Amino acid sequence: MTDSFYLAMRNFNHVIKIQIAGTHNMKNRLPILIAAIVFPLAAMAESLLVAPWSADDRTANAWIRDKTGEAMIKATIAYGKGGGKNIYFDIYDYDVANDKFGDKDYCNPYDYTSADQGVAILNGQAIKIYKWCKKFADSKEHYLQITAATDQGGNFISSQLAKAPKSIELEVDGRMFKISAEGFSQIWNKTSNRAL
Repeated sequence: MTDSFYLAMRNFNHVIKIQIAGTHNMKNRLPILIAAIVFPLAAMAESLLVAPWSADDRTANAWIRDKTGEAMIKATIAYGKGGGKNIYFDIYDYDVANDKFGDKDYCNPYDYTSADQGVAILNGQAIKIYKWCKKFADSKEHYLQITAATDQGGNFISSQLAKAPKSIELEVDGRMFKISAEGFSQIWNKTSNRAL
C-alpha cells in the first residue's frame, strides 16, 4: 500500500510541475502552488492499514502516517472499573517500516491527571472522552488511552461501529484514525454486558 501511495504522490507532483511550468501568469500559479503544498499533507494523514476485529483478543488495529509521524491505534472491547462493557482506544508511536513500537512517548504523563476529560470526533460527532497517559508494562514509553466519558458517548461509538459498512473515523488531538467495523458486531454481541 505504501508503494502505491508514493507512486501516486510522485505522479501528482509531476502533474503539478507541468501545470506550473505551463502557467505564465503568477495569479494563476498560486492555486496550483497551494494545492501542491496542501494535497501531500492531507494525503499523508491516510491510514496505512486498517485491520478487522479479532475475536481472540476483542481488538482492532490501524496504522497511520501523517505530518507528526507514524502511529497505531488499538480499539479494545473491555470492562471498566464499574464492570460495564466499554470500548477503549490506545494510541501510540509506531515504526511501521520496522514493525515495532516507536522509541518515543506518545504522550507526557505529566500533562495528564488520573483521568483528564477531552473531546474526540467520531464520524463528525463530538464525544466527551476520558484520557490517560499510561506506561507500557515492558518499556519506559507511554501511550494515550481514551474512552467515552458518558454512557451516551459509549453507546454512540458502539452503534457507529455496528452500522458502519467498513470503518469509522476517529479524530483525537488533531490526528485522524480509521478503525475497522468488520467483525465488530459479532464480537460485541458475544461479549457479556457486565463483568460480575
